Amino acid sequence: MPEIIANYKALIQYNSVFSVAPLDLPTLGLSANGRIHYEEVKRIFAVFQIVLIASVAGLVPLIVHLLRLGKVKFLKMGGMVSAILAIAILLYLGLDWKRFFVRFHETLFDNDFWIFDAAVDPSILILPNGYFMVCAVMIFALIFGLSATAVLLSRSLSRRNAILQGR
Repeated sequence: MPEIIANYKALIQYNSVFSVAPLDLPTLGLSANGRIHYEEVKRIFAVFQIVLIASVAGLVPLIVHLLRLGKVKFLKMGGMVSAILAIAILLYLGLDWKRFFVRFHETLFDNDFWIFDAAVDPSILILPNGYFMVCAVMIFALIFGLSATAVLLSRSLSRRNAILQGR
């Protein structure tokens, strides 16, 4: 188990937008195709991380401004829309995860290096298809949690604003 954790941590660290070190799995071999695939994954992760950082940097001042003005409806609408979209996507994924997984890779990668052979790329043994399905479920759990928080916060702030305005 410590060996799996060490290799997993190396992959996570490598995929950070702030990491410039080459991928070095402590105890697992890596083929040339496997290395190329992980480099492609790192580029995709970097794009997602940069978009996330830019989005937060842009949205936080806007959210603070709207809250200072007493406008809270955007929280409820954003939470509800996010939850509805997440449910729709989750239903699609649940219908045929394996098909989605293959289509996802065929769309994002212009080669088949993502199809690992455990004999030359044993890292696939700690990152099987089911691992990514669990990751997707966790992402959707986070989305639902944040959506519920936004809706509840909207309700709470609306009540507080109504009390402060004497309604």
